[in-house]
Amino acid sequence: DATGDDDDATGDDDDATGDDDDSGDDDDSGDDDDSAAVDVDGDGSPAGVDCDDNDADNFPGNVEDCFDGQDNDCDTLVDRAETGDSYLALPSANASWFTDSNIDYAGGYTIEAWIKVDATAQSDTRFFWDKGTGGGTGGAYVILDLYAGQGQAGPAGALQLETAFDGTSGSTTDQTAITNATWVHVAAVNDPATQGTTYYIDGVAGATQILQDGGYFSATTIHPAGDIMLGGSGTEMGSVHVDDVRIWGTPRSGQDILDTMCAPVASTATDLYVNFTFEGATLDAADEGPYSLSSSGSSTSAALTDY
Repeated sequence: DATGDDDDATGDDDDATGDDDDSGDDDDSGDDDDSAAVDVDGDGSPAGVDCDDNDADNFPGNVEDCFDGQDNDCDTLVDRAETGDSYLALPSANASWFTDSNIDYAGGYTIEAWIKVDATAQSDTRFFWDKGTGGGTGGAYVILDLYAGQGQAGPAGALQLETAFDGTSGSTTDQTAITNATWVHVAAVNDPATQGTTYYIDGVAGATQILQDGGYFSATTIHPAGDIMLGGSGTEMGSVHVDDVRIWGTPRSGQDILDTMCAPVASTATDLYVNFTFEGATLDAADEGPYSLSSSGSSTSAALTDY
């Protein structure tokens, strides 16, 4: 009837103000079987949870695509904004962290970073240099730089990994030149089983290059004992910028690189030796690792810069 509980204008079922099949909780704007519970784009997230009901590539918990201009993981940040607001500018400069790096390269390793190379950058421009003196009587080092004509052949401007152990050095070179004047994610992955290096540019792997000349880190190697330098020195420098520099004590997979390329990682992550985020208030506080900026080892023009 007009004042009852069912099928009338003021009741609880099947009417305009009730709880079922109208404006209530079922089959309309409520909580069951209506538009608030429908996964419109089929990505596993219903409307009201999904940040983009019209694109199956955008949903909570997704991996952020660094280059599509969309918020893939629904955290309101887009692409490289995931990793922070600032980077380290190295206009023909360097910054050096005075410490024993404590990185054991014998088990394989991964060096990755975002870099931007100006057109004025020269071959042999260095992004990362663990310039240790330990690792045998002849010393040891690991360098990621641009191909400069020595060692294994590659195109000008390609990534090159140079290593030395106990006085014997070697190198591998990628076969793809880095694009100038734009941010590029790079990674060099060394596998001790083959002494091969696989280079990744923006998450895409090139051919694995085999270290030809020596410089292997043996199972008895503890680590180079010396500074970590970002940017070059002397003739090995150019105008470059770096961000989110990470050194891992394992050879990471291509999927591992893709999953964290556009996302921050915890400083306590397993096998993570270096995690320079450059999000600190000062350059000395810009990293998340146990390193201290050397007061005498940083060019005055090396500085944190906002995007």
